[in-house]
Amino acid sequence: MQKLIPVLLLCLLAGCIASDETCTVDQPHISLVFSYDYHTGTGDRFAEQVHSVDIFIYDGQGRPVGDHTVPVSAMEGGNTVRFQLDPGSYTFVAWANFDGNHFIYNHGNTLEESSLSVNAAADGSVEIHSATLFHGTAKADFDGKDVTVPVPLIKNTNLVDIYIVGKEAPGLRSDAQTGLSVRITGSNGRYDFGNRPLACEPLKYTPAYERINEEVLCARMTVLRMFTGDDLRLTISDPANPYKPTVYSGNLTEIIFSKIGAITTDKDLDRHDTYQLTFLLERYLDGTWALAGIYSGDWTNIDTEEGV
Repeated sequence: MQKLIPVLLLCLLAGCIASDETCTVDQPHISLVFSYDYHTGTGDRFAEQVHSVDIFIYDGQGRPVGDHTVPVSAMEGGNTVRFQLDPGSYTFVAWANFDGNHFIYNHGNTLEESSLSVNAAADGSVEIHSATLFHGTAKADFDGKDVTVPVPLIKNTNLVDIYIVGKEAPGLRSDAQTGLSVRITGSNGRYDFGNRPLACEPLKYTPAYERINEEVLCARMTVLRMFTGDDLRLTISDPANPYKPTVYSGNLTEIIFSKIGAITTDKDLDRHDTYQLTFLLERYLDGTWALAGIYSGDWTNIDTEEGV
């Protein structure tokens, strides 16, 4: 991880970091206390879901002071990092579980110029099947006296399971390998250090496929944050059909709003991190597929005999 000011020395003494070699636990500190309770479950799941935190420090003018990667195992109490800094105003930015195989830091000369983006291929394709990413930020005024600063995290990644249930027309042989493909595309791959979305080239989220049985195909993808009015688009295609390759295409966020009653706002989208949608398709005698219904939940929650 790039160091913004190399003279800063990391000194983990019970979770303490100082700007010199005099880091002692009995000196005044800024204590960052991390938590992750903005989810659909109960309690604080920071220790359960986070393994390391990248902490970026900026002064009152937004200039970089330093940055540190801190494993959760080295934090005091499993969630606290203490800093010894000169008196002043500071902004702390945290990105947790950062993985350089999937994400990139774009460091600027100031806080406002810094961002994080998805590490996509040249054509925009990206495979983030198991990675997670969290963000948090906090401000603190340090006057030489101990101060404790809560840093609540939100999850920037979402696991999306798309179940494709195919019903064959009477007399048509069932084919487990239908050749259907699923793709999510959208321009949600870049964020400033306040976690606000920035303009970027569209991403092409590529799923991992699992054949459940001869009628059910699961396409699993991890996608970044979703927002009202975004351009995330879910497309189901049949590449083998040159005349009608697109079986279905629709805005993913709008589908979630319309099919999952508990999700109606952007805050709900940030709180949830797992989505399951089932698409019931019917295959006609000419081999073409048509959408018969969209359901929330996995494929076991629908009755394919009843149809729509």
